[in-house]
Amino acid sequence: MAKQTDVQRKWSAERRLAARRRGLRYHGGPYIVDDVYICSFSSWIGRTDRRTGLSSISWEVKVKPRAIDEVYWAAVVPGKTPPRVPVHRHLSGLSASPLSIARGSMEVSDDDPADWEGVFDEFERARLTFIEETPTLAAFADLVVDPARNRSVHDLRRQICTLAAAGRVDDALTLLAAAIAGGNRGSYFWEAGEFEYLDAYLRGPAAYVDFREALRPTHTMTYLEESRPRISITISRNRDRNGFLFSLSRLDGTERWAIILDADGGVPNTDVAQLRYIQCAGSAERMTVEVCLPGASVPGFVAIQSVVGRHVSVAQPIDQTISLPSVEVTVAAHEVFDAAAAAELFDAFFLADDLPPGFALRPLGGFTADGERIDFPQQGWSRSKDLS
Repeated sequence: MAKQTDVQRKWSAERRLAARRRGLRYHGGPYIVDDVYICSFSSWIGRTDRRTGLSSISWEVKVKPRAIDEVYWAAVVPGKTPPRVPVHRHLSGLSASPLSIARGSMEVSDDDPADWEGVFDEFERARLTFIEETPTLAAFADLVVDPARNRSVHDLRRQICTLAAAGRVDDALTLLAAAIAGGNRGSYFWEAGEFEYLDAYLRGPAAYVDFREALRPTHTMTYLEESRPRISITISRNRDRNGFLFSLSRLDGTERWAIILDADGGVPNTDVAQLRYIQCAGSAERMTVEVCLPGASVPGFVAIQSVVGRHVSVAQPIDQTISLPSVEVTVAAHEVFDAAAAAELFDAFFLADDLPPGFALRPLGGFTADGERIDFPQQGWSRSKDLS
């Protein structure tokens, strides 16, 4: 008996030859295009039944209007270079979901050819019957817009794009609003879910421009852990409003020990005169918070990094120890924060790139115009672990 991989190659070659004889085009599988629809064919081979020696080949016919992918590409993947052959984008993963219109299977002995001619007869019969019964985009919209067909993200994506392509934009927006309100944003692409892209796109050019602008990163958040490299993610103040309490509450001072929030627009800042960040180190119960802000508050420097503290009327000694991996730092009592208090500072900085009023700053070091960092003398302070 031939190896299964050899059998699969043989049947796949037979399928391609049969498709070519029918005049079908091929991209991952046979397909055919007309003025309205693209109809595709897929098949897969099951394991050989040891008792009968037969393998099951299952197949499926799918169809969708080409116009629905025009909506999808314009909304969800704007600016992406389309495939070299434009029609191939309808068959890619970045497209609206087709509708299954026929399925079948056949059992084949490893030594026999598969009856692809018979299967393609079924393919053509299913395609022509569907087109006869559903000849237009409007008819397709009436067919697929059915709550009973809303079982998956794929179904909902197809309905929304079909309604939009058929000019029923208000109906599409109603579906989108219900999905997003229920927490269903569709598959996640780049900075947002596909349903969010579609919703903004269908609301008009101005809404879409505003939505795209809101996706632009405004900050970089970096997590420092002792046993792993730094992890950095870009976030946007226009969208990411969940707050920082959860992240700060996970600090333990040994493994997870520091977080940096940099107002850099999502791109590492090479101009020290524009440095603006807030960072903390320690545990959720006891941590120090520092901020770096541009400005010449100390002569000769273009940005100053400071320890943040609450305002106090009487100077306090720097005698509070905060343990970090391999080092301890000391700060004053009014400069010790827990996760909840630090989260208020991070939240405020995220929205305004500055601290709220009511806090004192004790300078730790500064950056000169040529990029050099110089530490200021500090009682009890160690900079052997520099967060920034």
